[in-house]
Amino acid sequence: MHLKIRHRTEYRYETPVRYSIQELRLTPPAVAGQQIDKWKISTPIKASNSIDTFGNVCSVFVQETPYTSMMLEAEGEVHTEDAFEFIDDPKSVSHIIFCSRPISQSLQKPCWNISLTVFQRKIQLIKY
Repeated sequence: MHLKIRHRTEYRYETPVRYSIQELRLTPPAVAGQQIDKWKISTPIKASNSIDTFGNVCSVFVQETPYTSMMLEAEGEVHTEDAFEFIDDPKSVSHIIFCSRPISQSLQKPCWNISLTVFQRKIQLIKY
C-alpha cells in the first residue's frame, strides 16, 4: 500500500512565548514491511536529529526568540507490504458474561455465562 501522509501542528498564543524546546517524533520507522519513500519535517528553525532509546528519530529544536504562533509539519510517502493473515485455532472459544442485576445486589449471586465458539477468527498482523 502506498500512503501519502501529511501532519500539521499549529500553536497560537495570546502573549509571546519567549523560550521553548520542541522534541518531535514524527518520522515513521523504516522496518520490515514498511519503506519510507520520502519524508520531510518542516520547523521554524533547523532541528537536530537523534535516535531515542526506542529507536525513534527524534527532531529537537530550541526557539529562543519570542513568537505568538508556530507551525510544524511532517509529510511524505510510505510504502507498506508483507501483511500476513493469522488464522486462529477453529476450536477457539470466546466467553461472554452477561450480568443483569440492580447495583444494590451483592456480586455473590451468579451471572449468566454464555460461551460462544468462534470459528477461524481472522487477525491481520503487520510485520515490524
